[in-house]
Amino acid sequence: MRCFLLCVGVVFLYLAHSNGSWAFLIDSSESLLSKIMNSDDGDSDGEDAISPCPVCQMVFSKLMPAVKSGYDTNMIAHDMVEKCIEMNIAPRTICSTIVPLFKDVFFSVVKMTPLNFVQVCNQLLGHKACAVDSEPVTPWNIELPKKTKPPSEPLTPKLPNPKFGMLHLTDFHFDPLYTEGANVKCSEPICCHRENGMAEIKSLAAGKFGHPKDCDLPKATLVSLFKHLSSIQDQFDIVVCTGDLPPHDIWKQNNASHLHILQEITQMFSQYLPTKKVYFAIGNHESIPVNNFPPPYIKSKGTPDWLYPTLAKAWSKWLPSETKATIEKGAFYSVSPFNGLRIISLNTNFCYRMNFWLLVNSVDPAGQLKWLVDELQKAEDHGEKVYIIGHVSPGDWECLLEWQRNYFNILSRYKNTVVAQFFGHTHTDSFQVSYNQQTSQPETIAYIAGSVTPHTRLNPGFRIYHIDADRKGNKQSTWTVVDHETYILNLTEANISKKAEWKLEYTAKKSYKMSSLLPSDWDRFIQNMESDNNLFQLFYRNRNKSFPVKECNAKCKKNLLCSLRFGHTITC
Repeated sequence: MRCFLLCVGVVFLYLAHSNGSWAFLIDSSESLLSKIMNSDDGDSDGEDAISPCPVCQMVFSKLMPAVKSGYDTNMIAHDMVEKCIEMNIAPRTICSTIVPLFKDVFFSVVKMTPLNFVQVCNQLLGHKACAVDSEPVTPWNIELPKKTKPPSEPLTPKLPNPKFGMLHLTDFHFDPLYTEGANVKCSEPICCHRENGMAEIKSLAAGKFGHPKDCDLPKATLVSLFKHLSSIQDQFDIVVCTGDLPPHDIWKQNNASHLHILQEITQMFSQYLPTKKVYFAIGNHESIPVNNFPPPYIKSKGTPDWLYPTLAKAWSKWLPSETKATIEKGAFYSVSPFNGLRIISLNTNFCYRMNFWLLVNSVDPAGQLKWLVDELQKAEDHGEKVYIIGHVSPGDWECLLEWQRNYFNILSRYKNTVVAQFFGHTHTDSFQVSYNQQTSQPETIAYIAGSVTPHTRLNPGFRIYHIDADRKGNKQSTWTVVDHETYILNLTEANISKKAEWKLEYTAKKSYKMSSLLPSDWDRFIQNMESDNNLFQLFYRNRNKSFPVKECNAKCKKNLLCSLRFGHTITC
């Protein structure tokens, strides 16, 4: 979000200072922009939140006519850099790189979009910022098969002693430039780099294993994680990795830096977990620039033609050759690692509202949802259970409403087939329950694992799921999650002792006193948290992976509990 606001802010200040009639807006807009850009990205009760929507609308109402009428975009970009520096929106190093990086994508989308400036901002920022009930899209529907839906069946675990485990890693944001001893406070969004200077005060020096604010994951922590995973690999059979391998220093990145990180992490899997199958999903940070995922039919300057073939090659170690076509088309695929189980990896960037290209066309990009229906129907016909993995949870407000609505309609139809979903992106340890749109009965569960990176104000972590299945493909396997464990690295302790000790933080059933982890159980858990504040505070602590954060007050609690539900009659 800050990246988008930075770009918008630069454009706005360019327009404000190049048009005398806008002079009266300068003081107030700079103040507003400053509050937005410096707003807290952590948990907030929303009382002092500043909406970026007015700034967005000011920008695009002036920018779009100019670009569409043929104004020299190179000149606009040049002036944007100058005004970014002059108005101190960001350090010179960022101003001079962020604008050229986004220029081609940004102006191509502005030229091609059929939306007006109000619709553009509504889609980019959503109802949380723009206070609108609907989005500027033509309603569209994915047609479901006419085949009779099989009768509902309980997914109650059947095996007396399940032996199957699945490791869930997400949001590494590995930073090769992280330097122990560098300043943890700097003028850039990401610090702890040598170029930020070496800290003269010990409390401001980056620790060996990371710093939990404006810094990403160092190599030392990455290595310690894989060494620990190697030592406990008898606890899991397969691995899912739900995206975002590169760091957050998006203004410094290029194809070569991304390729290096992809190779480094895939090599870690090969070195430390050589016998484990790894199933990846693409994150929003995998592209150059970030959030750059056009539908396949768009061939324009700035589209990442290199990305999907690169991922197909990197992932091929763990995938059959028949997955190559859909990965190269849109970074999604379907695979059956065991009899009775199918894993479907989705590119949820095709619903992510910060993907600029969706302003051109957001109707089922790459035909992914239509493909999903076909895959689920085949799974149903063959009696398979399905795990869906992805980066952004479709129940998140950042997913466009029409894509979201179609996705959950599909899940409702195939609720007997899709037994669980696994996502990342938020960096926090959480979950979401989706409900039947007519009956409000809980139907599906999405597990959202905490990040490996400590950014922002978190301890690094990972999850292991215990599953009602065995390694021999027992026909009684329901493939439901019967419990899960979250492990964390206490950064404070690790940096003091210079030793990384990954420890069990909590297990779901024991900590939350749950008899099972079916969607109805998670729904009941949400209800229990509404009345039991001690239970809620325990969940809130685990959500932040035991990193000390400010207390979640009544409004914060209401908003958070609401975010755990999708499609419920309770309005948020």
